[in-house]
Amino acid sequence: MLKGIHEREGKWNNVNIESELNEIGSTAELSLSSSAQLFKQLIDEHYIDTGRIFHAGGRVDSNSNGEAVDYGGILIPISYDMRLTDKGRAFIGV
Repeated sequence: MLKGIHEREGKWNNVNIESELNEIGSTAELSLSSSAQLFKQLIDEHYIDTGRIFHAGGRVDSNSNGEAVDYGGILIPISYDMRLTDKGRAFIGV
């Protein structure tokens, strides 16, 4: 999953984020539920930086580029600059 996200860095504004995440998960032969759980875990453990699309207080920033994606029942705010953190890059060796 980390490699799939890395391959798409800088391109999230040109794709349907939910479809891309589904494709990344299915490439790893994960169900939508398992893929969503793994994605959430990778965010929680700081392997993925979903970017910033919210102001303080949780309001959507109208100047932001991104969306909140319901991914396998998990609502995740994702910006178009979603990328791996240094920890995520080190894990896959890039």
